[in-house]
Amino acid sequence: MTGISRTPPLSKRFALRLAAAVAVAALPAAGVVALRAATDVPQGSAPADALVVQEAVRVDAATPAGKPSVRKAADPVPLGPEAVRPNPERGLVYRGLRRATKGPCVGLFALGTTSDECTHGPDAAPKGVDVDTRVPPVNDPEVAAPGGSDAEVAEAVAPDAELAAAVTGAVPCDGDGVSGNRVEVLYVHPEGTDRYATYLNSFRTWAAGIDTIYDESAKETGGSRHVRFVTETVDGTCVPTVANVTVSASAIGNFSSTNKELQAQGFNRRDRKYVIFADADVYCGIGSFAGDTTKGASNRSNFGPSYGRSDSGCWNATTAAHELGHNLGAVNNDSPNTTGSGHCVDEYDIMCYSDSPDYPSMVVKCNDRAGDSRLDCNHDDYYNTSPAPGSYLATSFNVADNVFLSVPGASVTTTTTTRTTTSSRPTTPVTTSRVTSSPVVTTLPPTTASPTSTPVTTSWVTSVGPTTGLPPSSTTGATPTATTSPDTPPTPCGLPEAYTGTLTGRGDGNYQPDGGYYYQSRRQATMTACLSGPDVTDFDLYLSRWTGRSWRTVARSIATGSAESVTYTGGRGYYRWTVRSWYGDGDYTLGLQRR
Repeated sequence: MTGISRTPPLSKRFALRLAAAVAVAALPAAGVVALRAATDVPQGSAPADALVVQEAVRVDAATPAGKPSVRKAADPVPLGPEAVRPNPERGLVYRGLRRATKGPCVGLFALGTTSDECTHGPDAAPKGVDVDTRVPPVNDPEVAAPGGSDAEVAEAVAPDAELAAAVTGAVPCDGDGVSGNRVEVLYVHPEGTDRYATYLNSFRTWAAGIDTIYDESAKETGGSRHVRFVTETVDGTCVPTVANVTVSASAIGNFSSTNKELQAQGFNRRDRKYVIFADADVYCGIGSFAGDTTKGASNRSNFGPSYGRSDSGCWNATTAAHELGHNLGAVNNDSPNTTGSGHCVDEYDIMCYSDSPDYPSMVVKCNDRAGDSRLDCNHDDYYNTSPAPGSYLATSFNVADNVFLSVPGASVTTTTTTRTTTSSRPTTPVTTSRVTSSPVVTTLPPTTASPTSTPVTTSWVTSVGPTTGLPPSSTTGATPTATTSPDTPPTPCGLPEAYTGTLTGRGDGNYQPDGGYYYQSRRQATMTACLSGPDVTDFDLYLSRWTGRSWRTVARSIATGSAESVTYTGGRGYYRWTVRSWYGDGDYTLGLQRR
């Protein structure tokens, strides 16, 4: 028995919260207004006087941070037409972020916690990684390895020698373990959830993996660098100290609110950068990023507080090292291989992927996949311990000079290792370790243009949802009219319904059936879908269910290519399908059956 309910399945508390959000959105300072205003900002470079070239100076990392002498605005991130499209399935959530139109965060997102805390936005989960599925505690070397739990860099497992250090959680001892500029590890969780004891060894292991990544990358240019962690001594070994921090359930839901509560608890020091393992499933990763190219001690990346957050579906060394990389100043938007949005295009490199809003083409210049857990392919964009005179990193900010990294003494080996390089473009699309979409300031699902469709009557009831993307909210008792057409395209898998749509490029997505339609079942049902897209594309298929507060992915198929199939049995509720492009553009056909 089915029907249409015009009362959305919202709790009273959420309905009140939603009404308040709508009221706030009407104010001039609201995110929607800010985003619209941001599209009028001229594109291009920062003012000419924004880049100050100084003599290369490395400040003693043990000296507590002073104060930046220059407040330089970041080079602008281009704003494209996709600037309001989220992708929550991959952790692209933009609550609490606003596009800055003035001040030091121009071209980036301002967090609102301080006047100058900026971010390029969230980094999407690698393909094959589910932000809703918590990474298990470390119990074997593969998980402990940098990138070992990251599906896209599974081939880049660290050598055994590196792994041994990572598994123990050991890091180099540096002074008293607390003085001066330090990177502090935090386990941040909402009230009522505390897995500190279960994951303490894992957090230390992943932190040690971060240090391995930075030091092994430094060895490629004949140097050595270690992360200056806040440490304690356990059984005669220095290990990262992990603070157990509780925040409110509402604050854990977005980066800005989390940071605000952390600052209120004293995690706001200028001589600290904070590696956050957040017990949440909102993001894959997100980090503070200054975008300051200034050479020398006054660079904003040499100061805290900065925050690099990894949520529980992406707990591993590579994600945390990537977010710390942003905190330390990677990748500036005037670097030789910049994407223009805080990353790089020369693979393989832990900081490189095709990001929003332009999704630039990637170029394989270092063809060893181990580079996905190493910094700076060819060491010409952001990390080089001995840059050539006159080169970009000799005259612009170099993360290897960041005061939150230590330079070991002469006893450390300086053997140089190299990666095999190539200048040729790949003949097939590069599978990158992350992909980002573009920002919005609403937590509700967006609507899209309705693709053409040829529906067939089923035992389900359809109705058009409002423009917010919420499920339908009134009762009419009407059912869709059964239709057939001789022009119906072939239906994948021989399923009884066929819907067609078009994706315009990477990150684009359609909701199905018919974009704004949602299906309601009053009984348990089995849903089957088959997707067929063009060759040389990679389209993915998701099934989401309305929880009463948001759309939650319950099933998906994200195999390589555009032939995807999903079967899911679920209880009563609202459901919708999403077809999204991981790579490429073109028309697709979606076959559906609901029983």
